[in-house]
Amino acid sequence: MTVCRSEGPTKKECTLKKSIKKTFWGFVSLLALVLAGCTTPVSSSSSQTSATTGKLSITLGSSTARSLVPTVDMTVTTYNLSGTGPLGATMTANNVSGNYVTTLAVGAWTIVATGLNAAGTSIVTGTVNVSVVANTNTPASIVCTPIPGPGTLNLSLNWPTGLLTTPAVVATLTPTGGAAQTLTFTLTGTTATFNSTTLTNGYYTLSMQLEDTSVTPAKVWWGDTETVEILATQPTSGSWTLTNSTLTGAVPAGPVTGVTLNKGSTTIAVNGTEQLFDTILPANAADQNVTWSTSAASVATVSSTGLVTGVSAGSATITVTTEDGAKTASCAVTVTGTPVAVTGITVAPTTATLGVGATQQVTATIAPANATNQNVTWTTSTPTVATVSSSGLITAVAAGTATITATSTDGSFTSTCAVTVNPLTATGGINLSLSSNTQTPLTITLSGYTNSLKQGSSMTVNATNSYPYTYSYVW
Repeated sequence: MTVCRSEGPTKKECTLKKSIKKTFWGFVSLLALVLAGCTTPVSSSSSQTSATTGKLSITLGSSTARSLVPTVDMTVTTYNLSGTGPLGATMTANNVSGNYVTTLAVGAWTIVATGLNAAGTSIVTGTVNVSVVANTNTPASIVCTPIPGPGTLNLSLNWPTGLLTTPAVVATLTPTGGAAQTLTFTLTGTTATFNSTTLTNGYYTLSMQLEDTSVTPAKVWWGDTETVEILATQPTSGSWTLTNSTLTGAVPAGPVTGVTLNKGSTTIAVNGTEQLFDTILPANAADQNVTWSTSAASVATVSSTGLVTGVSAGSATITVTTEDGAKTASCAVTVTGTPVAVTGITVAPTTATLGVGATQQVTATIAPANATNQNVTWTTSTPTVATVSSSGLITAVAAGTATITATSTDGSFTSTCAVTVNPLTATGGINLSLSSNTQTPLTITLSGYTNSLKQGSSMTVNATNSYPYTYSYVW
């Protein structure tokens, strides 16, 4: 404390010192409060004022079940939650099921959920990033998927003896949203097995066929499609024991009576894909070949194996047709998504020099390549010199210059090709068979012309004497 005496500081100086001390200790108190907030973790059970906390409602769940699952119990009974938030705040909650509501510090949080089965084995996990708002119940949903890491897939197929001369298993494994990978089975007698310990966790579609390749085309005796779940460090297994009653190939092969698709309708996004599978009836029909077609390639395309790709928003019908009997099945495809706008157009070539009667194909390229509307119109500035077709084919009409323009339907972007049409010129000689002033027809040989003469055209040549002759040639 500062004491003011008559012989010491003046009253003004004393007042100033008191003010400085008050300011200093006020700053120290504020700093202590800030440091206390930075170093004290905030948990779900911490005492918070309503101005600095909000409620978080977490909805927990796992993805849909699969037909082939890991041998470990894949039923989630409880979840363990952990989270990190602002200023080092943390939260934990164990043995949670269904929905969970907690009070957390205001700010950005990352919540991790781990699903456990009844034995306490961690089988699925999921993460959500969410911002907690003061005095608000903020919703958050966590969908858990298999624990990350490689897992094991074991498959076994057995069939009766004496039926297949040259057996083969044709199988593919397709991850959700990924490309199909071919599975190579090991054949021993009437058993085929497959084993992999390096499959990435996640969900797959397994397609298998048992064939006899001693005939052409190969005879399909059996087929199956399964949905598979792979979990890190855990085995997933599938085993099939076939009998004469389950082997369709045991019935003598006959003509195709029909075809079906695995889906009658589907919805995909622009640039999204959907694999369609056909089934020939009967399954042991001799000719298993089909063709695929689309009613609107500008909306959706289809590959020779039935892979549908969305091109632009709209509707299309994908049809599979059997080679034997022309039996058909269709899938109605709806493509959703925001149309991709055209940003530009270029033509190639940008210049062309032609002779009368010659042609030149010009191509137009829309940018971006995945633009929804790829339509282009073609025009010419001087149709008496050069014309252009709806597909960009230029035809030279007469000597001169013209500009060929390609215009995008979407956005009216343009790009041009400058065309020069040269007149017909002779660079070689003309040999005449001529006698005096005779009017009899002449035999004329033309050689060395740079451009072909058009039918009905004419040219003037000088005979051996001094007067000119004009002849018309038709060929």
